[in-house]
Amino acid sequence: MKVWLKWWEALREVCLLNGEDKQQKKLDDIVLIQQAKEELLTARHMFAQMEDPDMVDWAVYSITAAEKRYDYLLKDYRRKKQPELSRQSDRACNVINESSDA
Repeated sequence: MKVWLKWWEALREVCLLNGEDKQQKKLDDIVLIQQAKEELLTARHMFAQMEDPDMVDWAVYSITAAEKRYDYLLKDYRRKKQPELSRQSDRACNVINESSDA
């Protein structure tokens, strides 16, 4: 019984849910990027509202941290998306080559 359960779990993870997991990860990445962008906008708005000179340093730190996080998430998303783009361009080249051979 345990063998079948392990086999089923492995099959489900590899075959059935693989596409859904990738789609969910893309959505999660996009949500994180949107949240980081909102954090950055909030930090900039807070900096513009600062009147206390002692709080300006904190506001600058918040902006810098938010920019770094936003840049990192964008770079990471593009890096993850790059193999997908190269696969799509490979398929397009194959279609072009097949049609020119015919």
